[in-house]
Amino acid sequence: MNPQKKTQFMTFTAILTAIAILIPLVMPFKIVIPPASYTLGSHVAIFIAMFLSPWMAIFVIIASSLGFLMAGYPIVIVLRAFSHIFLEVWVLSIFKNILKPWTIRNLH
Repeated sequence: MNPQKKTQFMTFTAILTAIAILIPLVMPFKIVIPPASYTLGSHVAIFIAMFLSPWMAIFVIIASSLGFLMAGYPIVIVLRAFSHIFLEVWVLSIFKNILKPWTIRNLH
């Protein structure tokens, strides 16, 4: 990866991290019914990061959990936000061919 691509990757990661932290803090419309919260737009940064890079998505998921913690949500909701990392680790393992993805033949 050349230096320009590294800088671009780091910049996108920083922007998405900032968005992931800010959305739970400043979103005016929140519904909290433990163990869930309904915060509009809280997954936007994670979805964009998933399309760009699995490693970027893992970092943004951690930042999003930190944003929910800083916003004062109950720990159950913070852990639920952090639980998205398990899906992303699974996706990363598919990309690295550690775990073969399921196919139609394997399901029968």
